[in-house]
Amino acid sequence: MNPLRVAVFATRFPRASDTPFTNILTGLVQRGHLVDVFADEPEAGTQPHPTIAACGLDRRVFYPAARKPGLAGLTAALRVIRRHRGAWWLWRGFSPWQFGGRGLRGEGVRLAESFVGRGPYDAAYAVDGVLGRQALRLRSTGAYDAPILVSYRGSDATDYPAQRPGVYARLFREAALHLPVCQAYASRLRSMGAPSERVRVHGTGLDVREFAWRAHRAAADDGTLRLVSVARLVPAKGLDVALQAVHQLRASGLDVRYDIIGRGKALDALQQLAAELALGPAVTFHGHQPSARVRDIVSGSDILLTPSVTTPSGRQEGIPNVLKEAMLLGLPVVATRHSGIPELVSDGSTGYLVPERDSAALAAALARLVAERARWPEMGRAGRRVVERDYDIEVLNDRFVALLEEARARHHRPR
Repeated sequence: MNPLRVAVFATRFPRASDTPFTNILTGLVQRGHLVDVFADEPEAGTQPHPTIAACGLDRRVFYPAARKPGLAGLTAALRVIRRHRGAWWLWRGFSPWQFGGRGLRGEGVRLAESFVGRGPYDAAYAVDGVLGRQALRLRSTGAYDAPILVSYRGSDATDYPAQRPGVYARLFREAALHLPVCQAYASRLRSMGAPSERVRVHGTGLDVREFAWRAHRAAADDGTLRLVSVARLVPAKGLDVALQAVHQLRASGLDVRYDIIGRGKALDALQQLAAELALGPAVTFHGHQPSARVRDIVSGSDILLTPSVTTPSGRQEGIPNVLKEAMLLGLPVVATRHSGIPELVSDGSTGYLVPERDSAALAAALARLVAERARWPEMGRAGRRVVERDYDIEVLNDRFVALLEEARARHHRPR
């Protein structure tokens, strides 16, 4: 099989918090394919993952020219066109139909310049639906000519299109394949008009060999129940509900310790709630931690909590990757019946599922697990089997290459 040349559209790259996406790109390179990443900017303060440097991907990341407002942007765009006189298609970057008012200010030219002298590409891959629209606009300029595959991973499949009816109409018509990360998102995309035959669920994978399973103790060594959540501190994660459940468990006489790993805008509100509930040292906010430290804390815990909720704007998660990581490590989990989570967590087999925003149900599920300590190793083994079967990154990367090949074989430009 000849190597594929793939143009990848990302917002920030490299990005420390997006290991699953990095695994896809490094997996392509490790399979002999050629990858160019077109990103808006690197994540501030991020050190590239060693795998990125090891496979040379850090030398194949291209950022657009500096943004300039108004007339300065137009002047800069004209200089770009003069510098690349052979790239006549750059003029299309001014198109107000493709880029709106930003096109008239030279935004399209600024983005398209990154493609001058690169390619041709066999396929283009957009990390999310918003970037899929950008990939389509840039293809219309002539920057590249390749089929577009689009992942849908979060807000781009939920509140973003819900607040902008029809925003994906053209993308649904012209993209080669739509790759939601879970069946729940696939159903949403089809209901919005995505062609069923071009919607393929393609989950985010993990290197399952990096996670050592162990049978978690059937009885607490010191009588303490150790809970952990790993999440961005934002309302969609439902950590306020988790704190209320911890309060209820402690009021019932159970000694509970709750570790929260992550950072975000909701930190102050969560700390204030913990103080109001008089949780004191029972709750520890660890902030952002390196992946090795996160794994140590999770592995030393008894149960992972993932109480995700639907926000008032309609935003939903897909399947949080921390659930997969905890199940690989052998933890039973308690989560909500939210979006794609029930596709991973089997109620009563690998953990328990409860309704969203129901702290009493969350506390009851945790209390039930405490009463079933003898089942924890069995639940841990069942959880690991599920992740190994459905989310092994090596298997998923082979499948992704097959999807790229399929899109290339069927490619034709819409007229």
